[in-house]
Amino acid sequence: MNKRTNNSVSIKVNNFGPISEANVDLRPLTVLVGHSNTGKSYFATVIYALLRTLKYSHIDLLPTSHGVSFSEFDNLMRETAKGLHSQLSQNDPKQIELGDKFHEYLSTIYNKKLTTLPGELVLCLGVDDVSRLTQKHQQNPAKIIMKNSAMNRGHLEKHSIELSTEPKYNYSFPRSLPLPQEAIKVAMLNQSSNYLMQNQKASKSSENDLKFEVYNFFRILLDNLIRPYEETFCPQAIYIPASRTGIMNTFNTLVRSSIRLSSSNLVLPSADESNITKIIADFLINLIQIDPDYSRNQKLGGFEKGIEKTILKGRVNIDTTEELKFPIFSYQPKGWNEGMPLASASSMVSELAPIVLFLQYEIKPGMLLIIEEPESHLHPAMQVKLTNQIAKLVNEGIRVVVTTHSEWVIEALSNIVHRSKIAKEFNENTSSNKIALKEDQVGVWYFKNNRRKKGTVVKEIKLGKSITGQYPTGYDRVAINLHNEWVGIANIVENS
Repeated sequence: MNKRTNNSVSIKVNNFGPISEANVDLRPLTVLVGHSNTGKSYFATVIYALLRTLKYSHIDLLPTSHGVSFSEFDNLMRETAKGLHSQLSQNDPKQIELGDKFHEYLSTIYNKKLTTLPGELVLCLGVDDVSRLTQKHQQNPAKIIMKNSAMNRGHLEKHSIELSTEPKYNYSFPRSLPLPQEAIKVAMLNQSSNYLMQNQKASKSSENDLKFEVYNFFRILLDNLIRPYEETFCPQAIYIPASRTGIMNTFNTLVRSSIRLSSSNLVLPSADESNITKIIADFLINLIQIDPDYSRNQKLGGFEKGIEKTILKGRVNIDTTEELKFPIFSYQPKGWNEGMPLASASSMVSELAPIVLFLQYEIKPGMLLIIEEPESHLHPAMQVKLTNQIAKLVNEGIRVVVTTHSEWVIEALSNIVHRSKIAKEFNENTSSNKIALKEDQVGVWYFKNNRRKKGTVVKEIKLGKSITGQYPTGYDRVAINLHNEWVGIANIVENS
């Protein structure tokens, strides 16, 4: 898989929570760093909520959900099939024009999906009203803008929303999409459009009945034109929140109190019933739904082995019983015949356990993994090792967003990027650890409070040069103050 990306995605946020100004390019590895309470988790939540909002399902795009009758939709699809058939008949087309009416239909749908973003943010952040997300001292409402230039397209699509009492939405859907490179997908588009073209005189859909061939053509359009475009900037995402030790050690209690279980499905309580954020609820559901047998059949996993070998020195296991409808997690140190409950293991283990589980059973290339504070409860040496493992994930095609306070993580990333500049013939002799990422694969963004702006302003830390001074943690000042305090106490003791 190509380990770099030509897709450009950026998210701009203004007057949102602690954030006054932020404009962040999302790269294969995006790191949000800064002091506490500067809005890193707010920004990570915006990424997650946007992806959840814009990710389509076939049900989302059905005509009846948008005030379009089956007969009108039938005419739209037959007209679209005619245009597609004409373009595929040309010599080696590269782009497929959607047609004005189909473009208008898709734009309407995605704008409607964008209107659900405020509600998604409210649930993810655990507030009761969208107005709470705007900085109170600002006259302008909170605004979120997402720009993407996916699939090597020459221009940017811009999507924006104002989080005011009367929100304004704008989703810019492209007028053309690249033709799939896979011959089988092109053949499916060709055959389905031809079938509709050849059956123009057949009975059409009625007000209450959508013909199978029309729906089938629609599905093929979505799966082979729209889904590939969407996945370049809107991947499936898993969010791993902070405070994982507490969540994992009280997993059973949280599940019972927050998620209704039945024999067939998991039911999330309404916003009024729930006492946890949607991010934590999604996290719990993702853990509950882990199916080791399915993952083995799909040949998922393998990404967790480096963390287990170099940091945990053991395995994280998952088991289920017939009595319980949710899994039981344990930690088995190397050399032990059986595992121990996570609550009996160190906090380092319970912090890393969900990361290991998702890498083993859920994550595959192309997906996005958002991890809050991966350095929590880790010694600096282990933080460096974990950073190396995260870089390996990026080289495997997994996208990662990290929030952190750790200068060790940033220093380790700086070395990983700097290592990519070593000429290939010298690389073998430099280190046994050969993990390297190109400078354009990694983006590190510093969240810093700005008194004049009365909020956080975000700027990029350049990893291509020394990071000294670019991220002033203040740790040295704490050490100096402690030393000076010790000297003062020592002088008093000596003279008393």
